[in-house]
Amino acid sequence: MTGKAATPIGGGPVSAADRPGEAVQRLVDLLHEELGRGVGLDDPELAAIAYSPQPGVVDEVRRESIVRRRTSPAVAAWLQERGIGASPGPLRLPPSPDLGMRARVCLPVRGGEELLGFLWLLDEPRRLTETEIELAGGYAARIAAELQRERALERQEREGESTLVAALIEGEPPAHPPYELLAAEEIAVAVVRLPGGGAGSSLEAFRRVSAPHQALIGSDGGDGVAILPGRSEGAAAELLRSRLLPHLPPGAARIGVAASAAGVAELPEAHREARLAADAAVASPSLGTIVLWSSLGADRTLLKMIDAGGGEPIVPDALLRLRDSDSARTLLPTLETYLTAGDATSTAAALSIHRSTLYLRLRRIEEITGMDLRQGDDQLDLRLGMRLLRLLPPEQRA
Repeated sequence: MTGKAATPIGGGPVSAADRPGEAVQRLVDLLHEELGRGVGLDDPELAAIAYSPQPGVVDEVRRESIVRRRTSPAVAAWLQERGIGASPGPLRLPPSPDLGMRARVCLPVRGGEELLGFLWLLDEPRRLTETEIELAGGYAARIAAELQRERALERQEREGESTLVAALIEGEPPAHPPYELLAAEEIAVAVVRLPGGGAGSSLEAFRRVSAPHQALIGSDGGDGVAILPGRSEGAAAELLRSRLLPHLPPGAARIGVAASAAGVAELPEAHREARLAADAAVASPSLGTIVLWSSLGADRTLLKMIDAGGGEPIVPDALLRLRDSDSARTLLPTLETYLTAGDATSTAAALSIHRSTLYLRLRRIEEITGMDLRQGDDQLDLRLGMRLLRLLPPEQRA
């Protein structure tokens, strides 16, 4: 102890008017003042929430946690093996010289049955007394209450933000949008899609690493929607690539990014473009994980045609007959290659087949479709149909 009179559950007022994080940081600092040693607070994943000043002994683990804002995987594994997550109360941990870690006391911070984080006290060079640990336990209880209060406030804010995003993409913005950044000259919109849906909740990690109100997050069905004021289409894509993709299942997500809206009134159309770009990314994985609307060229017109069709078939009947034929797996790639290459010689070379084999396939294509591949209009009809077929959602393509 430092000679100060100890308060049973931690001294000093903590105001409910404190901004998020301030009350918790104040409690951590007050505990530091009472015990005269450094105090750390991590979340359940061992990412730093708050740290007091660190007088005296500071080991490598604490130093790294402060600098990197999280515990290394090796240290996290060592701690979890010793049961920190399941411990009902304070847990004394021995030193680990191999990890550069001195002895410490871990106090789980719980709200009821929910684990909210861990309060850390170095147990060297002077071992903490039971009275000091009991004092720290009182602080842990107050920290838990503040974390729960902050979570409740955060949930209210998130619900309001989600409602705002829904209104913006539906073209029904409030008379005075609450965020000044929505007055920016450029506002990017992105749609994030994951197999099976649930992409909206996956954006929470992205929200946490973004500056306040620089990313408005909501959902549209199973898609996640991010409105990024003050960013161009390309800048938004780079931000999502660096700060969102690391938090998503590898290779699973598809993200469409719209050309930037010039104001709130253009957000519904920007959202539609981002959604269609995500459609294209799902339909054609070769386009990549993040697809810019501006990069899709003539496919933008076709995607809008598909979207306007409301699920009605818009692929030419002739091509649908070919798709449904027994030879579709051979003839569809042959037709697509022929329409792209433009002549029989180049097509045969691209497919690595003899020209006579190609002519037999082309004749069969004409029989099934009723089209004449020498006629420009028939070629155009099939070319557009092939592109439409490639862009259709998987459930409409079969």
